[in-house]
Amino acid sequence: MTAERLHFREIPISQVANGAGKSPLEPVAGSERGGHEDAGGESGKAIVVLGPPGVGKGTQSALLSERLGFPHVSTGDMLRDRILIGDELGKAIAGRIDIGQFVPDEWIERLLEERVSLPDCRHGVIFDGYPRTLAQAKRFLERLPGAIGHPPKKVFVVRLHATPETLVARFSGRRQCSACGTLFHLRYQPSLAGDLCDRPHCSGTLEPRRDDRPEFVARRLADFEALTAPVTDFFQGRVGGVAWVDAGEGSPEAIQERVLEDFREFQRRDARAARSANGTRPGESVGGRADVKVMEQATLLDIPLEAAAGLVHEDRS
Repeated sequence: MTAERLHFREIPISQVANGAGKSPLEPVAGSERGGHEDAGGESGKAIVVLGPPGVGKGTQSALLSERLGFPHVSTGDMLRDRILIGDELGKAIAGRIDIGQFVPDEWIERLLEERVSLPDCRHGVIFDGYPRTLAQAKRFLERLPGAIGHPPKKVFVVRLHATPETLVARFSGRRQCSACGTLFHLRYQPSLAGDLCDRPHCSGTLEPRRDDRPEFVARRLADFEALTAPVTDFFQGRVGGVAWVDAGEGSPEAIQERVLEDFREFQRRDARAARSANGTRPGESVGGRADVKVMEQATLLDIPLEAAAGLVHEDRS
């Protein structure tokens, strides 16, 4: 990955109401996967990134999106985008958030179905931190095939983990711009402008987030263990693969390589299962789709399909 900085939006509702943030419900630029690592196959993949607060779900989801060309779908971003639209649902969402109430699951699921129905999700999609509860997870698997045609066996779950001490240390170093809401970290992602935001045309001050205080962090970690941790066990055996990835040590890029290593193994298993289900031998075409042998080679060597096709062709001749 290049040295270009990644900024993740966590914009306060008051800022969104004044027009901050990206245009709502726009397909991700470059989502046709040109220039991205090939994820293999024609049918789409759904990647679910789970983990406790502060473990780096947003960072890893964004890096995966950049690497694979799949859109990064965050429920927080969708809620802010809907508020920006200003329709009846957006106003209702803003009203609940402003008084500290949870947004009902039905509203979030409606937004998710709208978002994943866009064309850029046809090849794949990355869900950042969703589903968060067992009830959401059950409905997720029930409705996913109808929403975007991704059966449960095409779902790959990444469960990031780190020690509580590591998570608390990360929270203590986080800073947020008072003007645009961009997140920084004193150690892992410092601002190039010191105590000020370094984004273009912004000079907001960097402040600790209120919910990053130790007493709030302890409660958020406890809520995660009670509500979200069981979701991983529920997915085990019901989806194509579940990978536990150590996100406590190393740079974001190093952690990303661990995630991709497990994802490539998931791809290889998926390709073998497709070949077995269709009764084909290695190297044969499966129902007119991309050659499974080519897909396996591309995944194994981490190269584009075109390059893998050349290697397979040489081997056959």
